[in-house]
Amino acid sequence: MKKSLQSLVMLLMALMVPITATATYEQLAEGVYQDGTTLYITSGVISLGDLQVNPSEIYSYATIPPACVSNTFTGYDATLHVPAAGMVSYFTTLYWYNFNNILSDAIEPLSVMMNTTEAELEIGQQLSLSATVVPGDATPKSVNWSSTDTSVATVSSVGTVTAVAVGECDILATCVDKLAVCHVTVVSPRVTITLDKHEVRLLPNHTIILTATCSPFDVDLAVTSSNPGVAIPRLVNGTIMVVGVAEGTATITVNAADGWGHPDACEVIVYTEHGDVNCDGYVNINDLTNLIDLLLTGDCEGLSIDKADIDSDGSVNINDVTSLIDFLLSGEWPWEPEEPQDNHEWVDLGLPSGTLWATCNIGADNPEDYGDYFAWGETEPKDYYDWSTYKWCNGSKDLLTKYCTKSDYGTVDNKVELEPADDAATVNWGEKWRMPTDNQLEELRTKCTSTWATCNGVFGKLLTGPNGNTLFLPGAGYLSYDWLHNDSEGYYWSRTLYARTPSFACAYGFFNGGTWNWGPHPRSDGHPVRAVRVSQN
Repeated sequence: MKKSLQSLVMLLMALMVPITATATYEQLAEGVYQDGTTLYITSGVISLGDLQVNPSEIYSYATIPPACVSNTFTGYDATLHVPAAGMVSYFTTLYWYNFNNILSDAIEPLSVMMNTTEAELEIGQQLSLSATVVPGDATPKSVNWSSTDTSVATVSSVGTVTAVAVGECDILATCVDKLAVCHVTVVSPRVTITLDKHEVRLLPNHTIILTATCSPFDVDLAVTSSNPGVAIPRLVNGTIMVVGVAEGTATITVNAADGWGHPDACEVIVYTEHGDVNCDGYVNINDLTNLIDLLLTGDCEGLSIDKADIDSDGSVNINDVTSLIDFLLSGEWPWEPEEPQDNHEWVDLGLPSGTLWATCNIGADNPEDYGDYFAWGETEPKDYYDWSTYKWCNGSKDLLTKYCTKSDYGTVDNKVELEPADDAATVNWGEKWRMPTDNQLEELRTKCTSTWATCNGVFGKLLTGPNGNTLFLPGAGYLSYDWLHNDSEGYYWSRTLYARTPSFACAYGFFNGGTWNWGPHPRSDGHPVRAVRVSQN
């Protein structure tokens, strides 16, 4: 009954495939399939009847030979592959014994597993799918690829999907009567938004200007702050102004107004390390007055001696008054605040944004090490990756509790960039490190040349930047449940939510030496993280 139902499903799916789709196995009878000149007979077949076929190879998975009639086969020159346990039966059963070349190497495929079952692509984008036949020693081991609608997406003989037009279709990986399906949704291209700054330092009550460039065409923009109590953005006649409010860190995110863009983000650090003598969160004329009173009277009640030491020379004197006056007149300190120290190495690839890329994954000691795996928005690795264990939901992808842009998926907060407290790079390596934005990964992909390479025996992507420096990303796969999928392929998180479907976040993948692109992945999966920081030069 199970075989009959499976065969019916296969037949119905075959009927739905347009004539333009890549050919799959042709079903000649229940449980009997043909691929070119090769015939496959599944183990549940009892009788073949009057097939009248003359293939070059036959794989019969039934231990007991199916019943034949005189014209089941019109010739017996084919190589016959049978199960080892049925070898004697095929040698002695009517009509089957007419085959001269009988081999005992037929192992029936039991299932097909694909590396992903759902994908969304923009028109023109490609996705490399891979499929595995189980068991590993099954014959055949390969699959036939096909698309249920090639006007939406096509698929090559090696599983490379190309998005053609807006719509939905299924990509099928078929091995005899077993198949795996990836549902593909093709959407219109998104505009890529690039900011001229990705990290700035700002004093309270002061303003910086961000400039956004849109490609391939201009769109209306929207700006948000992850922490309005620290920094507030305003969009004025296309100019993005950010005002510092109080000490802390805020992510300013710029996206298309309709949400359909590759957003970019700038990390704003609001600080009062110098000059806020009266500790009110601002550096202004009041601090100058307090500093002068401090020098004249020596009364430091309610004042900060550390912040009164404007030039950080260890004493408070007239030089600090001069430095504070210079700042109030120019708006700039004559020095940069000291950068925090960390022991993690990075490489400058000469990218336009100035982004510096860590030389190894979070949790790794060497470039080729896989490191730790993190669900999106979680900061610690775990043993089991599923919606039931995901931090930011109530057990379901439709019950999100944070980072949600649609009510169908949970509580809406319209956060589209991970906050530092939920960023695996920041929490594990310190405040100077972040997971990359979608745009920073896109810059890495488009501004560097890449080759499929090995590093100490580990496969991965070797990237060469505009300045000739290199970066190695190991093909570390990803974790779903407690199973590592597709190691030797790469899936790296960005810190950017996939706002169209907020149960997904944007990730970048590379596949067996082929192309690599962005794509949404379920937030509950465990992915490696390659951290970034921004040059202060």
